[in-house]
Amino acid sequence: MGVGAGVYKFSPPPPPLPFYMRSSIWISRRGIDNHGENIFHRILVGIFWNLVQRNPELTKITFPNIATMDDTASAFVFTNLRAVKNLKELDLTRTHLDMGNLLSSVPQLQRLKGYALTDIYSLEQKHAALRSLDLSPSCAQIHRLLCMMVRCLPGLEELRFKKVTRESSNHHISMMPECPAFPPLRRLFIDEVSELDDKDVALFVGRLPGLLQIQIPTVFAEMEKALWDSCVLLEEVHGDNAFSLDAWKERRAKSVSICGRTDNV
Repeated sequence: MGVGAGVYKFSPPPPPLPFYMRSSIWISRRGIDNHGENIFHRILVGIFWNLVQRNPELTKITFPNIATMDDTASAFVFTNLRAVKNLKELDLTRTHLDMGNLLSSVPQLQRLKGYALTDIYSLEQKHAALRSLDLSPSCAQIHRLLCMMVRCLPGLEELRFKKVTRESSNHHISMMPECPAFPPLRRLFIDEVSELDDKDVALFVGRLPGLLQIQIPTVFAEMEKALWDSCVLLEEVHGDNAFSLDAWKERRAKSVSICGRTDNV
């Protein structure tokens, strides 16, 4: 049928863009251009965020382990995580995100895993809810890490990293005694260690008087001495040369006995 004078023919509006093609989610074509990824990976990322948006009651989220996740706009990520009010556990896998902005967006977060976190050591605000921080397979500048924990993570009970960064030892380890002790930490996991790290790790655990468990490939001499001198509550040592903790138990038992006799006086 023809269109008469004065009659306008309206075309239907175009369908909305698929979620994975909307400009608000992406920084650029970096993931495709630099990583050689195809559009299928962007579709997967779009599906992932669509699921997050549709399930705001989630308590745990694990990011897809694909490089295209790193091409997602940070503002988009923080906005969507902020909407998940009950989120307690987050695994970022390989995604680079600023740690301060992340914890500010999800202040209730209790467990965080992410080896590509940025600006860890420059964290300034307190984030009291965080209980577990897993940085593996990243290395740690342990003096700066300890000072950040004291300053900003007063509730941290569990820490994991790959190994000590030697550069950090040369520049910062002499300053370790200046950093206050950190009693809240209960469990420490270090994936790799060499005899060259003995003094560094010893100084680190020497600032952890509340430590209950340590998992480390090898406990060298200075580490063992620091554990004896500072970690009186130690209950578990896991590693290739794990040793008996009977002496720790006997010392605690004697301490309790002495306290009991003192109370009866």
